Amino acid sequence: MTFGIDIASPQRDIDINKAKAEGVEFVIVKMGGLNVTPQYVAPYYKTEVDKVVAAGLPKGHYYLIGKGQTPEAQAEFFVKNLYGFDPAHDVLALDNEALDNNGTKWGDADAAKFIRRVLALTDLPPHRFWHYAGANDYRATGAWPELVSLGIRFWWAAYGSYPTGHTPDHEPSLQGSIPRYDVHQFSSRVAVAGYALDGNYSPVTVDE
Repeated sequence: MTFGIDIASPQRDIDINKAKAEGVEFVIVKMGGLNVTPQYVAPYYKTEVDKVVAAGLPKGHYYLIGKGQTPEAQAEFFVKNLYGFDPAHDVLALDNEALDNNGTKWGDADAAKFIRRVLALTDLPPHRFWHYAGANDYRATGAWPELVSLGIRFWWAAYGSYPTGHTPDHEPSLQGSIPRYDVHQFSSRVAVAGYALDGNYSPVTVDE
């Protein structure tokens, strides 16, 4: 499996070269969001992107949603503020979870509006767009037919040993909500380069 991490301001001092030496194969960096107001670009976003580029690792950029703006408006903010974006290689991602005092969760229709707008503005191929949500949120929402039809990839978070009893457990318990997973965030406490952070595995190779 391919192993990667996602990082934000708490990991601003991480040594990406050390992370690479410890087996990290890709890094997804938080661009910003609307989970708190005012809407923001993450303060260490550019620095973190530069460090990933300098280490020669594949990278992605993610946005955390919030209340008070349409999905399309948030998509436009995301794209406008991308830094070091390489449309030929990078991943873009939507973090669809309710965090902090302005957080919210989107269903299939609103998430699709955001993604369609991003794809239209960037010409990114759909398979390099990831939709992130917790396993419970995927299941509680039911089917995600619009996202499935877009041809994007699904990034899901599920920690612990359910359903197989093995830790980490990479077998999805998606219960028909999505047809498959492409990236699994299996822990928020993986030891990498002196940090305990989000660890992600994918059955998809970096080249794919």
